[in-house]
Amino acid sequence: MDIVLNWGPVASGKYKKAKSLYKAGEYVKSARVLTKELAKKPNKYGFYALAQCCILLGDHENAIKVLFTALEKDRSFHEAFFLLGHIHVILKRRVEAIGFYEQAVMTDPINEDYKQKLAGVISTQNFNSMNSNLKSVLIECMKSEQIEILFMGKAWLSVVEHDTSVEPFFELSKYDDYVLFKNDMERFSNCDGLIEPLFLAGLGRFIVTKITFENWLKFLRRYLLESIVEGKSLFTDENDIELMICALSRYCFLSDYIMSYGSEEEKMLEGLEKKINAAGANPVLAELACYGCYKPLYALSNAKEIAAGLEGGNHVSEIPKSQIEEYLAQQEIFEEIEVLGKIKDETSREVQAQYEVFPYPRWNVAALDLFDPRVEGYLKGTKAEILIAGCGTGREAVYMANAFPDAQITAVDLSKTSLAYAIFKTRKMGIKNINFYQADIMTLADLPDWQGRFDYITSSGVLHHMKDPKAGWKVLCGLLKDKGLMRIALYSRHARWAINEAREVIGNKKIGSDSRSIRTFRDNINTHLENETIEKFRFPLDYYNLSECRDLLFHVQEQQFDLLQVKEHLDGLGLEFLKFCLRKNIVEEYKKQNAMTDPECTNLEIWDKWEQENPDVFIGMYSFWCRKSD
Repeated sequence: MDIVLNWGPVASGKYKKAKSLYKAGEYVKSARVLTKELAKKPNKYGFYALAQCCILLGDHENAIKVLFTALEKDRSFHEAFFLLGHIHVILKRRVEAIGFYEQAVMTDPINEDYKQKLAGVISTQNFNSMNSNLKSVLIECMKSEQIEILFMGKAWLSVVEHDTSVEPFFELSKYDDYVLFKNDMERFSNCDGLIEPLFLAGLGRFIVTKITFENWLKFLRRYLLESIVEGKSLFTDENDIELMICALSRYCFLSDYIMSYGSEEEKMLEGLEKKINAAGANPVLAELACYGCYKPLYALSNAKEIAAGLEGGNHVSEIPKSQIEEYLAQQEIFEEIEVLGKIKDETSREVQAQYEVFPYPRWNVAALDLFDPRVEGYLKGTKAEILIAGCGTGREAVYMANAFPDAQITAVDLSKTSLAYAIFKTRKMGIKNINFYQADIMTLADLPDWQGRFDYITSSGVLHHMKDPKAGWKVLCGLLKDKGLMRIALYSRHARWAINEAREVIGNKKIGSDSRSIRTFRDNINTHLENETIEKFRFPLDYYNLSECRDLLFHVQEQQFDLLQVKEHLDGLGLEFLKFCLRKNIVEEYKKQNAMTDPECTNLEIWDKWEQENPDVFIGMYSFWCRKSD
């Protein structure tokens, strides 16, 4: 993580010399000048600069001491708190890092970067308790649309399930039978304990990858449905049912309604739907949101009228209102999307059909940390032409637009539903340098103006869903300039062994890929697969969202590779392998074991052997950069 060095008002005189030395990479000399000058004229910015030199020289403990000295000068010096958090992350002291990041956010509450770092570290931890200040800061993070908190689910759950007000309700997650759950719920005099700010703020902002929590929510949903249909009061403040049920509906919407339900609930929903339709533009909010815990509200016959009548804004009714209005806006966009050629290939049409029904994935923040300055940095400021081949719902396209704001980005996909979502998000974010089109990769070869046009092409998780991945890859190579850059992501055969077992069972038993069949398969998964297999694909987010679960286990077309095949394709297409897009700790471990035989980490034959010994390394995909030869 790079820290922007703030020299403040001290960059004059000797400090100016220290700054020049720092910029030249002369950190030892810069530190000496700073130390001497600080002895004469102590200054918080000077101490901050000295701490940065210490970090770059590997002297983290001295950097900590220097920053505490800076804070003695000014307890509101938020940059110092932030840098202390950074140092403690480096030293793997994550609990201490959280404390310092918390202080940084509290002293500069509008700084979104501070909140993002805090959220990132918290996502790696489990808690038994949390102080009230940190809870308040976390709630603010969850309210922000700029903060990526996708992986915070388990950390959040570890906090709220130990909260004294919520804990008694979470204890009922031990039940796998609704009757037992309901009997214990009836023992509570009210459900006020569920109106806990952190619990409600987090519910529906991320997915919790824990099956016991999902089952608990499923039972709670049914209990709330029954209570609303029967007119039973659950909360001391009658308005609290709106807070609870709207938050739950947000979670169900985010998960694409992956939780199953039976015929009794279906009958109650039918009655609820009739009441909502009869109410015209003014249904009871709790009843509307309860229906939205099971089915998309935009499918209601009077959805547009309902949305217009909801208050929205800072009111909790904004949750159902936005779900309806955003869908309707995307439907309008759907009709406007420009089409580049007919989708002729049968496999492509099947894949298209899947993503028209199940667009993948929904997202809030395009904060993908993929940019590599050593590989991609040369393209900044060059007004590069970039192609996203298979952009899906647009997350990668938005990330590229942010990383290369002067670039002209073209994004294509088979699915108009996915493209409509992507265009809606980019318009909402004010991004103007992306053009979206519906197209099959194979038809791009028929566009003369596109041949040899692009400086950079990315195609992540796309080629392996084609009938002939190499043919599709060849088309993309034809669109790339000589020496152009490419980032590709492909499924690993070794990493997906558990998924392959599941797909084989699904195929052999002729289990359907519709919503009900997917839910039923998940409910009965222990009768289909061994526990060891299940646990391998039960931990990623994909398993807990209906569209993503279909993509994970029920995809209509999937091919997989090993690294020797990847090498063969690269060689055949005239592409030079550059590097994998992998977490730093994985690359460091590979280097440690293969320093003598592959010091540049580019030998795919050695990587292949290493992967066979470490099959989970590419559990996501092989994601890598390559370059086109002259």
